[in-house]
Amino acid sequence: MKPPRGQQRSFGGHPRAITIPKVFINNKKEEGDTMPTYIGLYKLTDQGVKTIKDAPARLEAALKGAEKMGGKSLGLYVVMGEYDYVAIGEFPSDEVATTFALGISSLGNVRTTTLRAFTKEEFAAMVKKLP
Repeated sequence: MKPPRGQQRSFGGHPRAITIPKVFINNKKEEGDTMPTYIGLYKLTDQGVKTIKDAPARLEAALKGAEKMGGKSLGLYVVMGEYDYVAIGEFPSDEVATTFALGISSLGNVRTTTLRAFTKEEFAAMVKKLP
């Protein structure tokens, strides 16, 4: 069954797209507000390796999907070692970041690990609150 018009949107326009609940679309913060930073670690699955020639288009679709959810890419790297990609970005909330990661994983091409990152200033503020 197709969702009612305006209720959901496909993720990044990918042919095997998932839908994004409307509540997570255009969740941009006001100008000057800072958003939480996240580091995404991605490992290709067997399916992702078999369709590696489609990877550049998938990466672009993911970046567009993140933007539609109010996110901002700070960097995306193809790396050697335990992981295949590392992404650094900002999202309006943990819920939006988690929805994005679940959407990427559900396509079956990568497994994700998402880390919430704190700046040195955020860390210092946390430490000051210690008894």
